[in-house]
Amino acid sequence: MPWLHKCIDSVLQSSMQSDILVVDNHSTDDTVATLAKCYPQVKVMANDKNLGFGAANNMGIQYALKENYQDGVILLNQDAWLYPDTISRLVEVAGNHSKAGVISPAHLAGNGTELENGFKTYVGFNSTDDLPSSPFQVPFVNAAIWYIPLNVITKIGMFSPVFYHYGEDIDFINRLHYHGYQLMVDPKARACHDRQGRKPTAKQFVHSEYVYHLSQLCNIQNRSLAIAVVSNVLQVIKKGFQHLFKGDFKLAGKMFLLAPRLCGKVCDARKHRRLYKKQYIYTS
Repeated sequence: MPWLHKCIDSVLQSSMQSDILVVDNHSTDDTVATLAKCYPQVKVMANDKNLGFGAANNMGIQYALKENYQDGVILLNQDAWLYPDTISRLVEVAGNHSKAGVISPAHLAGNGTELENGFKTYVGFNSTDDLPSSPFQVPFVNAAIWYIPLNVITKIGMFSPVFYHYGEDIDFINRLHYHGYQLMVDPKARACHDRQGRKPTAKQFVHSEYVYHLSQLCNIQNRSLAIAVVSNVLQVIKKGFQHLFKGDFKLAGKMFLLAPRLCGKVCDARKHRRLYKKQYIYTS
């Protein structure tokens, strides 16, 4: 609710109009009722439980494919909003770059004046003044604001069910690169992602470590699953010892426990690799 109006209004006020679909993951506030009252033109899919980030986005993407939309989908977090020309710029970049599989705007913080901290890390620039003047490739940008041409989805698939929340965007980009597509940022397209100042808890930190290493097990760019398993298990054990030597015994214990968790995902990772190495895997 704190961001709902700003998010939806930004899309409605865009210079290029688009249909809006909200997938509500069993929210416990007034989101669904407010959407019905204030935005009758917005289609809402209300889940009776939280399906996770990837599965909820897949619902929206599947809807676009089944309804035979021809262009693309914009994935937009609830705590993000667009500038009036953001959509048109992203669509233009997609049209000019046949290998652009995901196009992201520059992510500004909620104050709209500086680059969002995570985005700075992903792109390697500290301010808007440092950004290149034309669209450029990057290894990764989180999925808070992505434009994806639908023909790309039909070739590489949607978000993997192996990931419930976090890690699914890393995996998607790994698959994107495997199939010869690029992740691009249009520095002239702007959007805000209001997550500055949120400090991750120890639980969130451990989870982020887990999903990162799980994404490496599932990474179809890595030839050998066995090598990926050994490498990533050793990495989490090493990190556990590092925390142990720092005297953080609780965090060290949680890191050590990631090793058997990752080993338990080997079968899922094998199935994932076999499936997503294929092209044209989407069927309606």
